[in-house]
Amino acid sequence: MLNTLDEINTLLPNGLHDAEIEIVTHDLRNRSLELRVFVWVGTMGDPPSQRERYRLGKIRFEQVEMFAISPPRGQNSGELTILSLEIGATLLPEFKPADPFGETSYRIFFGYTEMDIAAARIHFEWISTEEINRSPESEP
Repeated sequence: MLNTLDEINTLLPNGLHDAEIEIVTHDLRNRSLELRVFVWVGTMGDPPSQRERYRLGKIRFEQVEMFAISPPRGQNSGELTILSLEIGATLLPEFKPADPFGETSYRIFFGYTEMDIAAARIHFEWISTEEINRSPESEP
């Protein structure tokens, strides 16, 4: 069981950087939030036709105390690639949520949107073992 995004980042080949969010599901009754993501598993050392390999996984936040998502801004509101993840303790003071959320809160920036989540536990699991090549140079 993983408890932080740092642990998930360490587990994954490229962390969650450049992962693509596909679906966000917020279960109010069970106080859970699930992000279904395409995780980049290719490497920059791969040939260009193999670099853009992704694998489907999900991040589940449990005992969610707070969830907020901003409306998309900018020209490309359809962009869903995760650009950065910040744990509450590392956020600048003006971005930190009020206590008691500091250590268990996260801010996820993707495209022109940001998401704030405060949750007691986080789990990651792969949904599929199949790698999907999204390179325009790949041949079927």
